[in-house]
Amino acid sequence: MNKSDELLANFKKITWSNNYNRCNVSGVDKAKFERTGFRTANPLKSYSFGYVNRRCFKDPKISRITEKYPETYRILQELIHEIDPDFEYTTICCNKNVCALPHVDGNNEGESIIVGLGDYNGGEMVIGGETFDVKNKPTRFDGRIEHYTKPFTGDRYTVIWFRLTQRF
Repeated sequence: MNKSDELLANFKKITWSNNYNRCNVSGVDKAKFERTGFRTANPLKSYSFGYVNRRCFKDPKISRITEKYPETYRILQELIHEIDPDFEYTTICCNKNVCALPHVDGNNEGESIIVGLGDYNGGEMVIGGETFDVKNKPTRFDGRIEHYTKPFTGDRYTVIWFRLTQRF
Protein backbone atom coordinates (compact mmCIF):
# COMPACT_ATOMS: atom_id res chain seq x y z
CA MET A 1 0.00 0.00 0.00
CA ASN A 2 1.43 3.39 -0.96
CA LYS A 3 1.35 6.38 1.42
CA SER A 4 -1.61 8.06 -0.30
CA ASP A 5 -3.71 4.89 0.02
CA GLU A 6 -2.59 4.44 3.62
CA LEU A 7 -3.54 8.03 4.42
CA LEU A 8 -6.93 7.69 2.72
CA ALA A 9 -7.63 4.53 4.77
CA ASN A 10 -6.75 6.49 7.95
CA PHE A 11 -8.98 9.40 6.93
CA LYS A 12 -11.90 7.02 6.57
CA LYS A 13 -11.41 5.91 10.21
CA ILE A 14 -11.37 9.45 11.61
CA THR A 15 -14.46 10.99 13.16
CA TRP A 16 -14.72 14.28 11.26
CA SER A 17 -16.44 16.85 13.46
CA ASN A 18 -17.53 20.35 12.45
CA ASN A 19 -14.97 23.15 12.39
CA TYR A 20 -16.47 26.65 12.69
CA ASN A 21 -13.16 28.53 12.70
CA ARG A 22 -12.51 28.93 8.97
CA CYS A 23 -14.69 31.88 7.96
CA ASN A 24 -12.43 32.78 5.05
CA VAL A 25 -12.96 29.34 3.45
CA SER A 26 -16.59 28.56 4.25
CA GLY A 27 -18.19 31.99 4.48
CA VAL A 28 -19.74 33.62 7.49
CA ASP A 29 -23.06 32.24 8.71
CA LYS A 30 -24.90 35.53 8.20
CA ALA A 31 -28.11 34.46 9.91
CA LYS A 32 -26.22 33.53 13.07
CA PHE A 33 -24.17 36.72 12.88
CA GLU A 34 -27.32 38.85 12.71
CA ARG A 35 -28.83 36.91 15.64
CA THR A 36 -25.80 36.80 17.93
CA GLY A 37 -23.37 39.43 16.69
CA PHE A 38 -20.59 36.78 16.62
CA ARG A 39 -18.71 36.09 13.41
CA THR A 40 -19.00 32.34 12.89
CA ALA A 41 -18.41 30.21 9.85
CA ASN A 42 -20.54 27.60 8.19
CA PRO A 43 -19.20 24.27 9.46
CA LEU A 44 -16.50 22.38 7.60
CA LYS A 45 -15.00 18.93 8.10
CA SER A 46 -11.43 20.11 8.60
CA TYR A 47 -8.53 19.41 10.96
CA SER A 48 -5.08 20.95 11.38
CA PHE A 49 -2.21 18.64 12.29
CA GLY A 50 1.09 19.95 13.61
CA TYR A 51 1.28 23.50 14.93
CA VAL A 52 -1.73 25.76 15.19
CA ASN A 53 -1.83 29.45 16.01
CA ARG A 54 -5.05 30.61 17.65
CA ARG A 55 -5.69 34.09 19.04
CA CYS A 56 -6.02 32.62 22.52
CA PHE A 57 -2.51 31.09 22.37
CA LYS A 58 0.52 33.19 23.16
CA ASP A 59 2.67 30.86 21.03
CA PRO A 60 1.85 28.17 18.45
CA LYS A 61 0.89 24.83 19.96
CA ILE A 62 0.66 21.27 18.69
CA SER A 63 -2.99 20.65 17.85
CA ARG A 64 -5.13 18.27 19.85
CA ILE A 65 -5.94 16.30 16.69
CA THR A 66 -2.20 15.61 16.24
CA GLU A 67 -2.16 13.97 19.66
CA LYS A 68 -5.45 12.14 19.05
CA TYR A 69 -4.38 10.65 15.69
CA PRO A 70 -0.56 10.21 15.85
CA GLU A 71 -0.59 7.47 13.19
CA THR A 72 -2.31 9.78 10.71
CA TYR A 73 0.18 12.55 11.53
CA ARG A 74 3.08 10.13 10.93
CA ILE A 75 1.68 9.16 7.51
CA LEU A 76 1.16 12.85 6.60
CA GLN A 77 4.82 13.52 7.44
CA GLU A 78 6.00 10.51 5.44
CA LEU A 79 3.86 11.51 2.43
CA ILE A 80 5.28 15.04 2.22
CA HIS A 81 8.77 13.57 2.58
CA GLU A 82 8.06 11.44 -0.51
CA ILE A 83 6.64 14.44 -2.39
CA ASP A 84 9.43 16.86 -1.46
CA PRO A 85 11.90 15.88 1.29
CA ASP A 86 13.11 19.49 1.62
CA PHE A 87 9.69 21.15 1.93
CA GLU A 88 9.43 23.13 5.18
CA TYR A 89 6.06 23.24 6.91
CA THR A 90 4.64 23.70 10.38
CA THR A 91 1.03 22.75 9.78
CA ILE A 92 -1.00 20.28 7.74
CA CYS A 93 -4.62 21.13 6.97
CA CYS A 94 -6.79 18.11 6.15
CA ASN A 95 -10.29 18.55 4.71
CA LYS A 96 -13.15 16.22 3.97
CA ASN A 97 -15.58 17.31 1.23
CA VAL A 98 -14.73 21.00 1.56
CA CYS A 99 -15.65 23.18 -1.41
CA ALA A 100 -13.65 26.28 -0.49
CA LEU A 101 -15.01 29.69 -1.42
CA PRO A 102 -12.64 32.24 -2.97
CA HIS A 103 -10.24 33.31 -0.24
CA VAL A 104 -6.64 34.10 0.66
CA ASP A 105 -4.78 32.51 3.55
CA GLY A 106 -3.87 35.15 6.10
CA ASN A 107 -1.48 33.17 8.29
CA ASN A 108 0.67 31.44 5.68
CA GLU A 109 4.28 32.12 4.79
CA GLY A 110 5.75 30.99 1.50
CA GLU A 111 4.50 28.18 -0.68
CA SER A 112 1.98 25.51 0.24
CA ILE A 113 1.54 22.06 -1.27
CA ILE A 114 -1.93 20.57 -1.81
CA VAL A 115 -3.00 17.11 -2.95
CA GLY A 116 -6.51 15.71 -3.41
CA LEU A 117 -7.34 12.12 -2.49
CA GLY A 118 -10.45 9.97 -2.74
CA ASP A 119 -13.12 8.82 -5.13
CA TYR A 120 -14.45 12.07 -6.62
CA ASN A 121 -14.98 13.90 -9.88
CA GLY A 122 -14.34 17.61 -10.41
CA GLY A 123 -12.97 19.57 -7.46
CA GLU A 124 -10.23 21.35 -9.35
CA MET A 125 -8.49 24.20 -7.57
CA VAL A 126 -8.49 27.68 -9.07
CA ILE A 127 -5.47 29.76 -8.09
CA GLY A 128 -5.25 33.33 -9.35
CA GLY A 129 -7.68 32.47 -12.16
CA GLU A 130 -5.77 29.37 -13.34
CA THR A 131 -7.30 25.90 -12.88
CA PHE A 132 -5.31 22.95 -11.47
CA ASP A 133 -6.31 19.30 -11.14
CA VAL A 134 -4.96 18.33 -7.70
CA LYS A 135 -6.42 14.79 -7.58
CA ASN A 136 -3.43 12.58 -6.75
CA LYS A 137 -1.20 15.41 -8.05
CA PRO A 138 0.73 17.40 -5.45
CA THR A 139 0.54 21.04 -6.49
CA ARG A 140 2.55 23.99 -5.17
CA PHE A 141 0.80 27.31 -4.72
CA ASP A 142 0.95 30.57 -2.81
CA GLY A 143 -2.01 30.67 -0.41
CA ARG A 144 -1.74 34.45 -0.30
CA ILE A 145 -3.13 34.49 -3.85
CA GLU A 146 -6.91 34.07 -4.09
CA HIS A 147 -7.91 30.43 -4.56
CA TYR A 148 -11.00 28.24 -4.36
CA THR A 149 -12.43 24.83 -5.18
CA LYS A 150 -14.63 24.02 -8.16
CA PRO A 151 -17.71 21.87 -7.42
CA PHE A 152 -17.25 18.12 -7.15
CA THR A 153 -19.14 14.90 -6.57
CA GLY A 154 -18.01 11.98 -4.42
CA ASP A 155 -15.73 11.91 -1.38
CA ARG A 156 -12.88 14.40 -1.72
CA TYR A 157 -10.12 14.72 0.85
CA THR A 158 -7.44 17.40 0.54
CA VAL A 159 -4.17 17.80 2.38
CA ILE A 160 -2.33 21.13 2.48
CA TRP A 161 1.14 21.47 3.99
CA PHE A 162 2.14 25.06 4.85
CA ARG A 163 4.14 27.28 7.20
CA LEU A 164 2.54 29.57 9.73
CA THR A 165 3.81 33.15 9.61
CA GLN A 166 4.92 33.11 13.26
CA ARG A 167 8.50 31.95 13.77
CA PHE A 168 9.29 29.09 16.14
